[in-house]
Amino acid sequence: MKFDILNRWTGAVIFTAEIDCSEDERQSVKLGLAVKVADKSGADLTDADLTPIRDDLWAVLSATPAEAEAVAIALRQGEIDGSLYEGNCACLIGTIAKTRGCSPLSLGALQPNSRRPIERFFLSINQGDTPDKSQPAALALRWTEEWLANMRAAFSMKGPLLMSLERLHDLSVLERETASLEENIKANQSRLDYLRSQQNKYLSGELE
Repeated sequence: MKFDILNRWTGAVIFTAEIDCSEDERQSVKLGLAVKVADKSGADLTDADLTPIRDDLWAVLSATPAEAEAVAIALRQGEIDGSLYEGNCACLIGTIAKTRGCSPLSLGALQPNSRRPIERFFLSINQGDTPDKSQPAALALRWTEEWLANMRAAFSMKGPLLMSLERLHDLSVLERETASLEENIKANQSRLDYLRSQQNKYLSGELE
């Protein structure tokens, strides 16, 4: 099917993409597929209306604010690979998980979802794609920096916002360390229960 990418200011058609998608698919999914085709064709998407994709990125960042700056850094350094959830260079969700030091499946309500618009968009970003060489990387970085700027403005802070994000990061580290300690306690408790059981059996004559 054909799908038009529009100018966000004038509504004019910037690019018409031929995408492999059902008519009843969500508009945001269609848009993500169209962007991938447009980028490969060399179309200029600077003024494209990609609001649904941008908003989905902002939703992800809002769910993981402590990792937002790390996403921006990864985009600047070309350390994003939209096709991978794990590794030194990973997709959006993978980068957030790597920063947090956990599995992509351990991000609570935020789970890997290859159908969500921003994940489809990040498929157009490969390892080594810096903003000066990759249009999708440049757009993703611009949206991430806009989100960070919006947060600073919302809190009317400069340093304090970053401190808040650092506190959130410290809290996530503390939560992970607490969970690890609890697992060790459970493991040691199981071992202790076993030894006590064996001791009782020995004292009762069940064991010689």
